[in-house]
Amino acid sequence: MNKKLFLSCLVVISLVGCSEKSSDKTLSTAANSQPRLEDGAYLLNSAVVTIEGIPTDVSRDQLKIYSQQRFAYAFYNHSTGKVDAGAGKAVWNDGVLTEIPLVNHAQDLSGLSFNLDIRPNEDGGFSQAIKNMRSEDGVLYDLEETWAQQSKLSTPFDGLWKLFARVVDGTPIENDFAETKMIGGGHFIWFHRYFSKSTPVMHFGYGELSADMNNRLATIENTSQSSYPNAAGQSKALQLSLVDKDTLQQSFTENGAVYIYTYHRM
Repeated sequence: MNKKLFLSCLVVISLVGCSEKSSDKTLSTAANSQPRLEDGAYLLNSAVVTIEGIPTDVSRDQLKIYSQQRFAYAFYNHSTGKVDAGAGKAVWNDGVLTEIPLVNHAQDLSGLSFNLDIRPNEDGGFSQAIKNMRSEDGVLYDLEETWAQQSKLSTPFDGLWKLFARVVDGTPIENDFAETKMIGGGHFIWFHRYFSKSTPVMHFGYGELSADMNNRLATIENTSQSSYPNAAGQSKALQLSLVDKDTLQQSFTENGAVYIYTYHRM
């Protein structure tokens, strides 16, 4: 594999290269550990891959949210021309963060975990370094990233959510549309997938969530990045409500139609 192709595939490999089967023991121990990082939204500042002593900048526009022992991230990989997004559990054990993916842009996941050595910065962000990663072709590399805290604001809607039902103008829509949504740190991430004429289609979006705490139903999503053309920089008015502590309902109007999405907590 040449270096350019290797780097374009690197992000996916880095998430599974050090994966291992997770266990109930790991979860129960880590859940009681003190987090070294505050819940919130973080924007990638820099990402450097070093191969045989030669560093290469692989920085990109990417948001990551940690909230309620869950995580989500999303970005567009310009090298591959594809969406890259994922979400899952985030638990701490002896100062080490273990991320357990539950879903990514393409499918549900199980049986994977990977450890991150997180080093908080004075400004609220953090850095991390993963040494001696091995690609599928056996290439050894180091990955170093720095992240800047965007906000640690909390709302009643924080958490990781999986779409359960969609209703458009009062009619339930039954199809293969699958969506995951994360809210935390005053920001949001969503990614979804569906099939169009047997071809898989995947999209994502992230940005700032402006919730009116005097009227918890009034919310504005300000999208900063998305795989949908022209979506970046756009705002969208939503109504969010908690049906119960594990059920989130979202409604909005688009092209004259009223959409109601119901999510279950993951």
